[in-house]
Amino acid sequence: MTIVTTPAQPAAPTNGPAEPAERPPTPAAFGFAQALVLVAFVAAGITLRLATTMTVRDIVVMIGSLGMVGASVLLIATARTSTRFIKRVIKALAASGSGS
Repeated sequence: MTIVTTPAQPAAPTNGPAEPAERPPTPAAFGFAQALVLVAFVAAGITLRLATTMTVRDIVVMIGSLGMVGASVLLIATARTSTRFIKRVIKALAASGSGS
């Protein structure tokens, strides 16, 4: 058995604190939480259709409205520090249909 060794590399001089390596941005993945929300919305739609006399259109409108309210609450709750973003959204909603 032969052991092969290589000479050690000289250490690079350091002039200051080491900078952390930059991580590449990772795209948002479709995860378990999103799948669970979709399954819950489908289950609610099926249950409402079987248990009530509502039309499919009424159910879709109601569940879509509830989803928009939930998404708005989450957006506002997570964007407390970014009031500039909320102001931009409000301006965009107020100027809807202007084409700008």
